[in-house]
Amino acid sequence: MYDAAPMADNDVLYQGLRKMCMALQGMRRNPVVIGALAQQAWGVAAEAVGVDLLIPAGEEHRQSIFGAARGEGIQQATETPILTRDKTATLRFKYREAGGEVGIDLLEASTPYLAQVHKRASERGVMKLPLPTATVEDLILMRALSGLAADHAAMVALLRHHAGRMDAPYVKKEAEAAGVMDKVKAAWGEARSG
Repeated sequence: MYDAAPMADNDVLYQGLRKMCMALQGMRRNPVVIGALAQQAWGVAAEAVGVDLLIPAGEEHRQSIFGAARGEGIQQATETPILTRDKTATLRFKYREAGGEVGIDLLEASTPYLAQVHKRASERGVMKLPLPTATVEDLILMRALSGLAADHAAMVALLRHHAGRMDAPYVKKEAEAAGVMDKVKAAWGEARSG
């Protein structure tokens, strides 16, 4: 899907992704691509306006991660480095050459489910970069868990494109455990009818 070099209008997104991954990989805090970029890597259209990465949990690594990010030209979106209660940190990358900036959200794998998502990731091409990417099953479940109306359409698209090739028993088991089976069923029904 990404055989050509990143297009000019994607340069900021590409550079932000590349630099943040370099910073994290340099610290052995391997990131997993989630969100719209992961959806794109699985061949399903999605508008990516930022970079979403799942990283191993560990409070002891946070300051080092922020320091490594600064070394790559990435800054916190706020003056003091914080993680919200859902263990997400928002950073900004300003790409002077292209005159733009992109948000980078780091989500810590701070729950057993998110740790499982991190462990199950497989390498995919994300904007021509070979990066660990959340599985299609976990992308569907993460969209169901978000509770955002916009994520319903993403679930439908992922199910339409991958229903015959995905691990349906895993999705069912995890959706039931998380209490989101009704959302998955609704998306599945729409995917089959459309």
